[in-house]
Amino acid sequence: MFAALIAWVVSNIQWRDQLVETGANGKVVSQKDGHLLGPWDQETVTIEIDGVRQEIRTGPNASGGRTSVNPGLTTYFVHLDKLWFAFGALGYLISMVVASTRWWWLLRKNGIDATFGSALRLTWIGVFFNNVVPG
Repeated sequence: MFAALIAWVVSNIQWRDQLVETGANGKVVSQKDGHLLGPWDQETVTIEIDGVRQEIRTGPNASGGRTSVNPGLTTYFVHLDKLWFAFGALGYLISMVVASTRWWWLLRKNGIDATFGSALRLTWIGVFFNNVVPG
């Protein structure tokens, strides 16, 4: 069951960069896989589709719709600011230790003899199921 859950999560990750054009009604008119070159959060982006490099202007287009790019997961990691990511990861880790400590303290006060390690393990299991598994 766990392997099926992990397979489902991995299959729903957007791995490839995409160029998406929507019509005036908001429905997708065109969606092409490509490879973003450089930052994707600018007004003009460079994307390579089928070996052809293109400069694309994002935002509203002439037909009343929008042109946008959706970076894939690998693009996010390539352009990741590692220092800010480390600060964020450290802050998240500290918050999980604090939550585990609170959980451990509440268990002890209610007469349940639990170790801090088991409280930490159960906290991480709860975080996984709250953030990954669909409700």
